[in-house]
Amino acid sequence: MNIYQLEDYDVQGVDAGSKARIDVCQILHEQGIEALLHHYEKSRMKRLLESIKLTFIKKKDKRLIVQYPISRWNQKILRRSKGQGIIYLIHDLQSIRCGRLLQEDLQNFTSMDTLIVHNSVMAKLIRQTGFQGNIIELMVFDYLSNPIPWQQRKLTKEIVYAGNLEKSHFISQLHHLDNLIFRLYGRYIKANQSRHILYEGAYPANTLPAALKGSFGLIWDGDDLNSCRGLNGEYMRYNNPHKLSLYIVSLLPIITWSKAAIAPFVIQHNIGFVVDSLTEIEGRILMMHSSTYQLYVDNLLRLRDKLLMGMYTKQAITKALHVYE
Repeated sequence: MNIYQLEDYDVQGVDAGSKARIDVCQILHEQGIEALLHHYEKSRMKRLLESIKLTFIKKKDKRLIVQYPISRWNQKILRRSKGQGIIYLIHDLQSIRCGRLLQEDLQNFTSMDTLIVHNSVMAKLIRQTGFQGNIIELMVFDYLSNPIPWQQRKLTKEIVYAGNLEKSHFISQLHHLDNLIFRLYGRYIKANQSRHILYEGAYPANTLPAALKGSFGLIWDGDDLNSCRGLNGEYMRYNNPHKLSLYIVSLLPIITWSKAAIAPFVIQHNIGFVVDSLTEIEGRILMMHSSTYQLYVDNLLRLRDKLLMGMYTKQAITKALHVYE
């Protein structure tokens, strides 16, 4: 069996989306999976060559791993192949994130053999819309990183929030939680600091784990402190935010929304706690014993090694390829 991967991302990107895609590409490369073609070729001749190469996956002895979403050009080419031997590893479902019907993404899935999705909630949603192919659950994204200096985490009321700060509208309300200290990491135009809201700047994804200072990593989105409302907040019901992986390799115990798709993962692995509202955090920390906090860190340490080795991606790809045996 000949196995290839389709590269279709911006290698210059430093945000979480680019980081996740680049890591998957590197993990597959280390597994001996060759890149079939390169991304974002502009000339008409090069696009024609791409089309010719992609048509070869119609042969029964070839498999193609594709990170989704992809460019419209490549999506159009793949539809013509009728999905034979194509495995989609899903990073985002843009239709849900943007408040549209999932059918827009489903149109791109219907002819594919296999989907690798974030979790069981996403798998159930896609299955309910009529997808008949194979579905593999990734569980959590891996996170390849430069060597991470050891940081001794201690129980305090300092909370890290890293990511796309501009879309995280709840940040403007954090001043109401004035007994907590929030350290913000990422690009942020409205970086107004205060005694308990500290803007720490933006870092490349490979060096960010070593830069995070604090005791907990917050995974929250939307417009409100009391619930993850709005389109971005509702999307948390289905996806695995990449900051979960960032916090794991940074050994930061997780705080997230109780209705988030990642909540069962956090509880099952005992790597943090869930809340209905951010107003609950201070009370939970005040009641927490240092031994409970240390147990969170110890459990994160075991998970971190797996993410740094690319274990979850390797397992998902192996399961997906076994379908064809």
